[in-house]
Amino acid sequence: MVYSDVPKEELAIYADALLHCFHQANSLTRNAAPVLKPNSRRTVWKGVQMAYTELLRVGAKNYPSYHPERIALLDDLAYLCHLYADICDQATVTICMIEAARARASDEKLDEMDRIKTAQRLKEIDHHLLECRRLQRLQELRTTKTKKPCKLKRLWKLIFRRSKPCK
Repeated sequence: MVYSDVPKEELAIYADALLHCFHQANSLTRNAAPVLKPNSRRTVWKGVQMAYTELLRVGAKNYPSYHPERIALLDDLAYLCHLYADICDQATVTICMIEAARARASDEKLDEMDRIKTAQRLKEIDHHLLECRRLQRLQELRTTKTKKPCKLKRLWKLIFRRSKPCK
C-alpha cells in the first residue's frame, strides 16, 4: 500500500487521506443494512489494520518514537480504534499503548513547545483508547446473556402440580 521510499513530506498526506477515507467508511458502514453491517465493518477494519501497519512501519523508519509526525500517526490509529470499537482487536490497542509509552519515555529530546504539543496529543491517544475499551466492555455486557430463573414458569408448574387429581 505505502512504499518504503515514500518521502517524509508525502507520508503525512497519505495518512490524512487514509484517515479521511476510513472515517467516511465508518459513517457508511454504521448506516448499512443490519445484514451487511458486521461483514462490511470487519472488512473496513482489516483495511485500517493493513494501511496503518504500513504507515507505522514507514513512520518508524523515518522518525524517532518521540517525533510529532509519528505521534500523529499513532493518534490517527487510536482515533480509528475508538470509531471502530465494536470490532477493534486488542492487539491494535496494545500496539497503540506501547508506541505511546515509547513516545512518553523519550520526549525529553524535544524542545518545550513540541513537548507540550506531544503531551497533549498523548492525552488524546489515551482518551481514544480508554473510550475504545469502555465501548468494548459495554458491548460485552450487552451481548452477555445470563439465564435468569423464570419465576412465572415455576409458579405455573407449582399451581398445576397441586391441581392434578390424585389416583
